[in-house]
Amino acid sequence: VTVDMDAIVSVISQLQALLQEMKEQQQITNNQLTQMNAFMQQLLQEVKNGNLNQEQFYQKMFEYMVENNTNQQIIIDQLIQNGQTQADANKLLKDLIAKVEAGQITAEEAWNKIQNLLGDIKGLLGQVLTSLQKAEQDRAELISIAKDIKESSKVTNEQQKQMIAQNDSLIASNKLVISKLETISSQIEKANLDSNAGFEKVVNTLNALKAGGTAVAGVVIDDVDFSKVKEADLQTVASYAKATKTKIWFSSTSAGDKLEDSAPNALLPYFSAVIHLSSKNSVTQLSILKMGKNTDIETTLKLDSKTLLITHNK
Repeated sequence: VTVDMDAIVSVISQLQALLQEMKEQQQITNNQLTQMNAFMQQLLQEVKNGNLNQEQFYQKMFEYMVENNTNQQIIIDQLIQNGQTQADANKLLKDLIAKVEAGQITAEEAWNKIQNLLGDIKGLLGQVLTSLQKAEQDRAELISIAKDIKESSKVTNEQQKQMIAQNDSLIASNKLVISKLETISSQIEKANLDSNAGFEKVVNTLNALKAGGTAVAGVVIDDVDFSKVKEADLQTVASYAKATKTKIWFSSTSAGDKLEDSAPNALLPYFSAVIHLSSKNSVTQLSILKMGKNTDIETTLKLDSKTLLITHNK
């Protein structure tokens, strides 16, 4: 059985980084962090020694994270921090556990879902929020500099007042943008939790951002179950994209690698492009299932699974 060691190491590294952040925010204790890190290192060693295959690794990871109320609460607390209600977070985790126990999804699929929910919001918008917050700090420093310049009598009182007022305005604008980004982050996450709902909320939030002066050029809606999406929901997104000339990408998981496996036939006309990614060992094969009116376009493009850089294109 082939084991994608890079993928396993990546899973462990991402979770360790998230747990470390939770510990720094006092959401988990140092003892909990130590126990979890020790467990993950033990699993990794078992995989390296050939005692566990990839399926068994994910099964044990999933079982460990849901085996008791303490570990479940770690996941629930993080979901709540990312904008979920207590009820929604509890229901989501219970549904995942039930689906694994019923054999409807694998432990790996369930784990990837948890990993996405715990990390994706910070991955998608964290850097933007951090940059804006840093800009706010920088502008606050400018105010201090302006005061220093005033004390050296290089500017008049009126000039100093204008500089401070201008920077106050910029800081207020940044705070507003940060608030809006946090809102859209929450809306997108709620859409991810229920693939059959949320598109209209996302579009409404995007329209509100535009009305407030923040234009969005591109949107990624992740982990959509197109079998549960109604045509009317997709029409809402398509109408927004056309009216605003916004590029919108969806990601989803499908059992097959054919165009008809990607989404129901009624939805396919709404997509100008459909690309399928399939990983094997350390290589990701890219297949173009649809591009405009053309389908099943032949390509030999392959990507490195870890970096997504092109490794082969002949």
